[in-house]
Amino acid sequence: MRALRLQNLFLTLALISTTPIVAESFELLPSGRPFRLTFADPQEIRMMLSADQNSKIQAIVGNYFSLIGIGGEKDDTRIHLGLEGRGYFTLRQEGTRFPLETVDGMFGAYLEAKFGVMQIQTRYTHVSAHIADGLPVESQPFSREYFTFRVGYVPDNNFQLYAGISEIANAYPSVPKSGLQTGGHYFLPLPFWLTPYVGWDLQWKEEWQKTGITVQLGLAINNTANRYKSFRIFYNYYSGGDTRGQFYGQPMTTHSLGLEMQL
Repeated sequence: MRALRLQNLFLTLALISTTPIVAESFELLPSGRPFRLTFADPQEIRMMLSADQNSKIQAIVGNYFSLIGIGGEKDDTRIHLGLEGRGYFTLRQEGTRFPLETVDGMFGAYLEAKFGVMQIQTRYTHVSAHIADGLPVESQPFSREYFTFRVGYVPDNNFQLYAGISEIANAYPSVPKSGLQTGGHYFLPLPFWLTPYVGWDLQWKEEWQKTGITVQLGLAINNTANRYKSFRIFYNYYSGGDTRGQFYGQPMTTHSLGLEMQL
């Protein structure tokens, strides 16, 4: 009986291995992710360093890991389930010193899909924020869990549009919950390794009672086939609620220069 069970197991494994649709569509720890990163979004996962007009420095260290995938990176249809996280740090310059002022941490899970030129993304994200020892004020409790749903339109490698909604599932202290977002980016289709681009993002959050506006102008450094996955130098304008959790809702306007590496 045991031998028969082993035989049936081997036959099943052999059948799976010789069925292309199964062998080629399911993958553990797949590369990339179906929904393109929206790098003008202040809350996006990224690797970025920038400095603004007030000698404030922002550093973001983030990454994502797709755990399960259906469909390969070049397929028209793909689905990924994964985890993501980032640390968002703000510092100020004092001569040769850079005291750390705030630390915001984020981690969560995502389920994403790509169907031709259309993309769909759902996220469940936890955010907490703290005052660091470089700022002489007392840290206040701050905790959020967000649910986000977004759709994207990517007709080619140079252009992306996206829009979505968000809802705060839990918050301490309690705040209004709803939010809206839209944005995109466009790479100028020039036959050079140095490519000008523009990115934009608009967000309305009920907790802010105002709209956050981001405009990013920059240069992408990579070959023409991989403009999206490039090293970027940019100017960034932001006006809206403070992006640091400890100061959420306070008005904030920045002009900054930065560097970013595509994950």
